Amino acid sequence: MNTSSRIIKKILTYKKEKNEIKFNSARLDRRNFQGSVNKAFPAGDTYWLDVAKHIRSVAEHGHENFFRDAEVILHLASEDAFLGYELLKKIRLHPIGEHILNKCGTPAWGAPFILQDYPFVSPTTASHIANILSIYDTCGQEISSILDFGGGYGGFARCLATLDPKLEVNIFDLVEMQYVQKKYLNDTTSSGNYNFFSNIEDLDCINVDVFNASFSFSETPLIHRERIEKYIIQNTNSAHIIFQPQFNGIDNLEYMDSFRKRLESCGWFVNIKKYDWYGRDAVFLLIGSTKRVSSNEVLLDDSA
Repeated sequence: MNTSSRIIKKILTYKKEKNEIKFNSARLDRRNFQGSVNKAFPAGDTYWLDVAKHIRSVAEHGHENFFRDAEVILHLASEDAFLGYELLKKIRLHPIGEHILNKCGTPAWGAPFILQDYPFVSPTTASHIANILSIYDTCGQEISSILDFGGGYGGFARCLATLDPKLEVNIFDLVEMQYVQKKYLNDTTSSGNYNFFSNIEDLDCINVDVFNASFSFSETPLIHRERIEKYIIQNTNSAHIIFQPQFNGIDNLEYMDSFRKRLESCGWFVNIKKYDWYGRDAVFLLIGSTKRVSSNEVLLDDSA
């Protein structure tokens, strides 16, 4: 792409983003709301606990504008319309993308930021659908249980339960976040097989087909990761971990490569690659399985 083409693309993207903001600002359930400004939570082992306490307080004091809060937007529900549309394009090209898209609409709960051209879906819901399709492609569609490590506000769990009410959806998260998840799921779903855990020791008797983490494992302090690794190796059949290269001074690329070797030493088939759904070099995916699995995209070993 030459320089003039890049400039034109930037201008068109900027105009599109402005239109998306204008569209959402004019909606009745998002109008005239002054959300909180971003807070400077200190980096360190208590970072997510501090953030979670704030997010819980937002849900406790009325969820009508939950998705207008600055911290909720920053940590849980991006208003990146450009990414939302890029994800939708890829979802609609997937063999079962349209099917899932038609089922997993975004509820009105919390006044979410939705896409003007697809007003039934938010950028975050699009990312949940992409995540589900990625799990299907790499771990297989015949799964009966999953552990979502770090459940966000509950949107991913809701999509899973909508697609398969019998699927056992286990969520591991801080108690403060589970308050939000339970409130959201209770208000937006009529069924679902949900279980909630906040202590890693409580998971020792829970075996699942898939361990899923979307940036949550790579944002976990190093002092807690060894125990989570042990659970993955001993109690799961597959791992699907989306991660960023750096977080709070932690080199996740180096860490995840070491984790890959530890999994392989236990007989797992593992691969690390770019997370193609986001189309960005700064997002990666570790996929692993206790057995060699054929999929639409990869074989879960380095020789694929």
